[in-house]
Amino acid sequence: MKNPNYPIHFVDIETTHFDWKIGEIIEVCIWTSRDGGQTISDRYHTYIKPQFLEFAHPKALEVNGYTDERWSMAPYWKDVCGEIFRILEYGIFCAHNVSFDWYWLDHQIKSTMGKKITWRKLDSQTLVWEHIPTESAKMSKLRTLFGWSHHNAHTAQKDVEDLVRLYKRCIYSTIGNTPDIEAIKQQLDRARLIGNDHIYMSVMDVDALIKMIRLSNNQ
Repeated sequence: MKNPNYPIHFVDIETTHFDWKIGEIIEVCIWTSRDGGQTISDRYHTYIKPQFLEFAHPKALEVNGYTDERWSMAPYWKDVCGEIFRILEYGIFCAHNVSFDWYWLDHQIKSTMGKKITWRKLDSQTLVWEHIPTESAKMSKLRTLFGWSHHNAHTAQKDVEDLVRLYKRCIYSTIGNTPDIEAIKQQLDRARLIGNDHIYMSVMDVDALIKMIRLSNNQ
C-alpha cells in the first residue's frame, strides 16, 4: 500500500438527494496519502452551490445540514470539477460504502468533462468486516463502538477524518504497529461514563499492546 504511484484518496461527499439521477453534489472532501495512509499530504474541501434545490430530498438536506447561509459563498460545480478530477484521476479511491461516492463523482465528472476518474476503489466497510468483530459496518455504529464523537457526523470533513482513523485502525493494527492508545483511552472514559465494565479491543490491538509493554519493560 506504500506505492507512490498510487496515492490513497480518502473521499466523502454530501448530496441533495439519494438518487444520482435527481440530486447534486454539494460538498466534497478529499484527503490524500502517499505513504499508505500513515500521513496525509494533501487536503481538499469545498462546498458546492446547488442549482436545482427544488428537486432536493428534504431528508438528504437534513442529514448533511444544508443551509442557504452556509452555502452562500460556495462555487458552482463547473468551477471545481476540474480540480476534483485532477486529484482523483490516478490513485486509489477509498470511501465508506465506496460505490456511492465513486459513482456520483465519476458520473458528474464524466457528464461535465467527458473524463473518468480512477477505477481503483477500496471500501472501508470491507476492511471492517475483515478486521473488526462487529454486527454493523455503519460509521455511526463504529463511532459508538470506538468512543468517537458523533459531532458533525454526515459532514464531508468529519466523515473523511473518521474514515482515515478507521483505515489506520484496520490496516496498521493488523500488521502489528503501535495500538491507538488515545482511542483505547476514549473507550475507557466512555465505558466509565455509562457504567460499562468492558470495552472493545481487537486481537491485533491486544497483541500490539502486549508487544509495546514488553518492549517498555526491556528498556
